[in-house]
Amino acid sequence: MLGRLGVYELRADKLHVGTGDEVELAAKRVFGIGERTVLERRAADLATAADLPLEALDLGLQNWARRDGRVTLGATASSYGLIRGRVRSTLGLDAALSA
Repeated sequence: MLGRLGVYELRADKLHVGTGDEVELAAKRVFGIGERTVLERRAADLATAADLPLEALDLGLQNWARRDGRVTLGATASSYGLIRGRVRSTLGLDAALSA
């Protein structure tokens, strides 16, 4: 978040898993694999294909795993529809529904 807020020049280099937190558990469920390097690669591939910053995927996985509300980290704008459409297209979900 510090990089996105312009506080520091930072970019996520990968989805850091291996700490046993809710993001790791969500990633294992979403990507259907428990091996750390494969999780990191699949997360990076999805973020690239969907043209999303990796940290957005990290936040999305955290929100997907939560049961008590959405974490926004201070963001007030919503681009849910745009991002949802890009991810659905990237995953081929729209094509699967029309077939």
